[in-house]
Amino acid sequence: MLSVGQAICGGCARGLPCKLCNTALGSFKDDPKRIARAIAYLERAGHERSDRE
Repeated sequence: MLSVGQAICGGCARGLPCKLCNTALGSFKDDPKRIARAIAYLERAGHERSDRE
């Protein structure tokens, strides 16, 4: 397992996911549709999206 980023993601290094992002992607089984549904849920729930890249 490769994990080279920061503990709290402020952008992943050299296109490689940090540990936090890698864990999240694994939880969503690397499926963009699952990730999109999670984003939609957060937006409906009133959470702001944090785009740091």
